[in-house]
Amino acid sequence: MLRALRWLFGKLWLLAAIAVILAAVATVTARQMLPLVPQYKAEIEQAASSALGRPVRIGRIQVGWSWLSPQVRLRDVRILQSARGAVSLRLSSVSVGFDILRSLMQWRPVPGVVLLRGMRLKLARDSQGRVSLSGLPLAMPTGV
Repeated sequence: MLRALRWLFGKLWLLAAIAVILAAVATVTARQMLPLVPQYKAEIEQAASSALGRPVRIGRIQVGWSWLSPQVRLRDVRILQSARGAVSLRLSSVSVGFDILRSLMQWRPVPGVVLLRGMRLKLARDSQGRVSLSGLPLAMPTGV
């Protein structure tokens, strides 16, 4: 019985050591790759545009770390009505902090905190009753 407990304890110790080493490797890799993020500004704009269904423009991208969490800050973010259209929504900055543990478990970046700054919104209803938020149409439930 004692021999089985020693064997189990040894395996658990080995598993914990491997987990710590993998976390360290992932952190070092992220620290080395994070400064490359600003080079992908066009790809980030395209991904945001696809997700929102509107053109998105980013002034500049800053990266850094807050404790053990990588941070990406997008400055002067503009959501346009069309490719050459007016600005629907302007934000002075969008900060995204990533959850390193969940990102490691899911093998993809998982945002932990998203902070929007310098945002002005305009809520309007047209003569047909359609509602828009800063020029972006909103789906409203019927009967509202």
